[in-house]
Amino acid sequence: MKPKYLFSMGVLLTGMPDMKAQIPVNKELLTESWPASWITPKAAQREYGVYFFRKKFYIKAKPKYFPVHVSADNRYRLFVNGVPVCAGPARGDLFNWYYESLDLAPYMTAGYNVVSAQVWNMGKYTPVAQISNQTAFLLQGDTMNEDIVDTDQAWMVLKSLAHNPCSTDNAERLKAYMVVGPGDDMNGMYYPWGYQYVDFKDSKWEKAELICNASPAGHGTDNRWTLAQRTIPLMDEHLERFEEIRRCTGLKEELPKDFLLGSAPLRIPTYTKVSILIDQSYNTVGYPELVLSGGRNAKVQLTYAEGLFDEGGQKGNRAEVEGKHIEGNYDIFTADGGEKRTYRPMWFRAYRYVQMDIKTLDQELVIEDFHSMHTGYPMKLKASFTSND
Repeated sequence: MKPKYLFSMGVLLTGMPDMKAQIPVNKELLTESWPASWITPKAAQREYGVYFFRKKFYIKAKPKYFPVHVSADNRYRLFVNGVPVCAGPARGDLFNWYYESLDLAPYMTAGYNVVSAQVWNMGKYTPVAQISNQTAFLLQGDTMNEDIVDTDQAWMVLKSLAHNPCSTDNAERLKAYMVVGPGDDMNGMYYPWGYQYVDFKDSKWEKAELICNASPAGHGTDNRWTLAQRTIPLMDEHLERFEEIRRCTGLKEELPKDFLLGSAPLRIPTYTKVSILIDQSYNTVGYPELVLSGGRNAKVQLTYAEGLFDEGGQKGNRAEVEGKHIEGNYDIFTADGGEKRTYRPMWFRAYRYVQMDIKTLDQELVIEDFHSMHTGYPMKLKASFTSND
């Protein structure tokens, strides 16, 4: 197979980002304090933590246009009625803290709706590029017509008991400079499945606490975060199927031929250890998504790497796997036994190889599907080349 090359520096990359126009911002929000407040949970504000925010509300008719502006510290993923809408924010600094401007109307309906967000603060594990003040979330309707979703004390919040950091020793273990932050160790037994939907019961959640009203850049005096509209395009996502299984150990039966196509589930018997090495055949960036059923208390570890190591700690030819093992950043998911649970890390992963190490207990685990949502900035690729070197 010929390697594929795409250079992000120099003259070889001739595509330019598709700079889609941002939704215009109400001029008052550019010069005055915002009605919406930054909100936060009752928690240690600069420590590792993952939080779920949501607000349920009623509207008489589906809107034609519903512009909002959203941000968080450190990061967020926004949902409307269960549909993922956006992830961000674009990284800036405390004097230029970016927000995304979105139209939520396509995801809304007449009657009850819910806007929700998963917000996380990596604390001492934050990536090197991440600037932070404290855990916080912000959503601002563009005008009074959209102020029903403004972040205030009507928003509910829950601290995740399902999440812990893992793969925190990457630099020492890999003897490399690692700047990407930790992996996610998520226990599905404690995850609030379905919190993104209207009918979820949040009566045991707490009310969010107010920090301060948001202020645009050049205005305000507290300098916690002074807001600027995102200046780069939103990152795209699209389905990316894995190319090939290079090896599999621990299974008595052969892997289903169409497993990587998502049309043949993989069944892992009780009290079984399985290791599956998957080769994408090229380096990529995306959100791996693992869809599981059953397998209560089964653990799945996903390890990512661009090449495998030999016994001497050398990678050599990246296409070779014989006699080599994987080392890299990893995530862990513990199944809760539910049907078609989707696990996805909070932030994207970079890899060519993904190794899936599975350990089941007293319930069969069914892997319904395993794929990735490729992500990146929109790019019109105008030139490329391949080489057999």
